[in-house]
Parts: sequence; structure tokens; C-alpha cells
Amino acid sequence: MIEAMKRAYADRARYLGDPAFVDAPTQLLVDKDYAASNAQTIDLARATPWTDITECEATARRQQHTHYSVIDSSGTPSATPTR
Repeated sequence: MIEAMKRAYADRARYLGDPAFVDAPTQLLVDKDYAASNAQTIDLARATPWTDITECEATARRQQHTHYSVIDSSGTPSATPTR
């Protein structure tokens, strides 16, 4: 399970971002053949090093973005973004 999660997180590192700036190949990511292809890269006898799964440049932050989750004193999430 952890090996499958590594591959999913590698895709997340590659494609997560504001859709105005990042073109994530959504159809590819949900394609069963893509999942099967990823599954074939898993060796049940050994852990795959992270560097074998993803490119170093893909995991580097391209542009610095910060996400804030804001709640008030009663735990209610903020409905409007704050800056």
C-alpha cells in the first residue's frame, strides 16, 4: 500500500497547484491503464527509493504559494480568504 501511495504522492508533487497555472492531466491520472502501469513498477521484495519515482525538479517548488486554513475561536472555518 505504501508503494502505491508513494506513486500517488509523486503525481501530487508534479501536478498539484492552482489550475490557472498548472495543467494537471486529470484524465491520465484517473485512467485505469495508468494505474496498472504504475502498479507494475512496484517490487514487493523491496521499497522503491523516492528518487526512483519522481524527478527532483518536479518536486521542487516552482513558485512559492502558501495555503492558510482559517477558523474563528469557535472552530468555524472562515468563508472568505484572508491576506
